[in-house]
Amino acid sequence: MSKLMDSIIKKATKLYKTIVLPEGEEPRVIEAARYITDNKIAKVILLGDREVIKSVRPDIATDDIEVINPKNSDKFEIYSNTLFELRKAKGMTIEQAQSLVKNNNLFLSNSVK
Repeated sequence: MSKLMDSIIKKATKLYKTIVLPEGEEPRVIEAARYITDNKIAKVILLGDREVIKSVRPDIATDDIEVINPKNSDKFEIYSNTLFELRKAKGMTIEQAQSLVKNNNLFLSNSVK
C-alpha cells in the first residue's frame, strides 16, 4: 500500500471507531468489511440481509460482523426517529424518515449510532 493509505489505516486503527457500510450486500464491501475486521481497523456494521450477504460472498465469513437488516430491524423506530430528528429542520416528516430508513440504506446509515 501507499504511504498515505498506511498512514490512514494506522490512524484509524488507533481510533477504532464504528463504521456503517450501507452497501452491505455488495461483494467488494463484504470483502472490505472482512479486511477491516481482521486487521482491527474499526468495528464494522453492514446494512443488508445476512442471507443475501452469505450468498453473494459465501467464501467470506461474516458471523463476527454486525449486520442490520433495515426491513426487519427491531430498532426501526429508533432509527426512524433519529433520522427524523436530524432532518426535521430541513422539512422531513416522520413518515418520510420511516420510508427512507426502510427503503434506502444510505439514509439508515446516517441514523445508526
